[in-house]
Amino acid sequence: MPFNIDLHTHSFFSGDGISSPEDLIAAARAKGLNGIAITDHNTCDAVNYLLEQGLMRLDGLPVNDFLVLPGVEVTTADGHLLCIGAELPYLKGKPA
Repeated sequence: MPFNIDLHTHSFFSGDGISSPEDLIAAARAKGLNGIAITDHNTCDAVNYLLEQGLMRLDGLPVNDFLVLPGVEVTTADGHLLCIGAELPYLKGKPA
């Protein structure tokens, strides 16, 4: 059975996102996706928020039949690096 996941999403915790983490989940569900990776720029605030809300788990299991993977898009001197499965501290202003 195929498992369809959007591996590159940004919430309003990221500088360029406008949607809440809950809205990202709802939009992905509406599209028939099985999950998303939250990959905000240089922060895992959305990941921490979703964990606090009980909407994701760090053990790789879905919540309410929907998988949310932790991640971050780290800005480096050479460009952006997408890290899936990462729960990193806030990185703004730190050298890569």
